[in-house]
Amino acid sequence: MKRNTKIILSVIAASSIATGTFAFAGGGHGQMGERMVNRLSDRLELSEQQSNALSALQVELSETRELMRGDLNSDSQSLKELISAESFDQGAALEMITARTTAMQAQGPELVAAAAVFLDGLNAEQKQELSELMDRFSDRRGGEHKRGR
Repeated sequence: MKRNTKIILSVIAASSIATGTFAFAGGGHGQMGERMVNRLSDRLELSEQQSNALSALQVELSETRELMRGDLNSDSQSLKELISAESFDQGAALEMITARTTAMQAQGPELVAAAAVFLDGLNAEQKQELSELMDRFSDRRGGEHKRGR
């Protein structure tokens, strides 16, 4: 595969991964993040302290998602310009990827800390239920189940 094609695909993949990974945060979908926290709290029978930790994790995910998204209109226009230019500007494409990577690295410690507080506060049954929910969610989104285990 040509280097230019790899860079374009990397930019698209980075944007897709960022959007998919932080869908839980609910940005751009109204109150989806808050609703998901409430549903998960009910499903796992979380205590108030555990629910607060989950809410804090959702806030960190939302902030990280916003950093990763950046200015989508500007980036979309920049990507269109890169693609339609006579010569692909590899430096500009790499700069777009680097900006998102840097944002994720800057937010990473807070995100990991919030995840640790939430997950360490769960008991074994809650962790098992969360794992099962994640498996079912993965199956619905085209996980291993649909690819034929």
